[in-house]
Amino acid sequence: MRRESYKRTLARLLMANGRRHEQIVRGLKEVEEAREEAVLEKIIAALERAVEFPELSWQPGFRAGKGAETLLLALGFKSLRADGIWTFAERLRTPAALEEYKLAIEAMKNFQVVDQKFAQLKPEPTSLCGISRILLVARGQTSIRSFDADGPFSDVLKWAKIVLNQTAFTLISTAPRRTLRSDDESLHAKTLQSLAFFPGATLELDEPRAPPPKLTTNKPKPSDLFKSIERRFDTKSNKPPPANRLAAAAAEKRAKNNKSIAANNQDKITQQIAPSPA
Repeated sequence: MRRESYKRTLARLLMANGRRHEQIVRGLKEVEEAREEAVLEKIIAALERAVEFPELSWQPGFRAGKGAETLLLALGFKSLRADGIWTFAERLRTPAALEEYKLAIEAMKNFQVVDQKFAQLKPEPTSLCGISRILLVARGQTSIRSFDADGPFSDVLKWAKIVLNQTAFTLISTAPRRTLRSDDESLHAKTLQSLAFFPGATLELDEPRAPPPKLTTNKPKPSDLFKSIERRFDTKSNKPPPANRLAAAAAEKRAKNNKSIAANNQDKITQQIAPSPA
């Protein structure tokens, strides 16, 4: 959740190459765990050269630690020697491959931006005593960080602003149940312990919930059913039900025509059998 922008870029990469997407996601995670984010600059520079000069067949090597190995292999780099020297060795320069390189560059740059923001936060306490573990739940994802229990709540808000990528928001603590607005300055100086967030707390982002969809059904209302049955079995009126009015009108017209034809035929027969005048 802490890197929404680069994850959106990787989602586009997933549509282009699912296998490479999985390797890059795993590789970035290993780079972060190994604290080798500095190697990203060298990887980005090599990929940018490949995109700008597709005909380039050789690039200078650079040193990278073990934590970056998965990411380097996923992006087409090759180890030149056992001492950790890598160079970009991917020969594929098709439009689809170049587009994948561009997406990978964008993802890693966004990754760096967020890391720079996190670097501005106070480091997490290393001692196991007097710490408060805060779990942030938002948009179906979770993030967790340790804080000094005697530290101000503003530290949590600074972290949440980076995670959520927004400056104004409302958090709801589950125990005790409480609404916490980011612009409520009366909360900023309060310690986590005074807010009952020791030894930990769960904070949920208060997101506007969409109204439930209206249930649509083709079933008629009971009143409509009753009226339909009443019209069908109405003995007080000789009018046919609405559904049969057209058919009844056509039958009535045919009956009139038949009566007219029968009357004409009767007149002709009468004239034929009538005695001629003397």
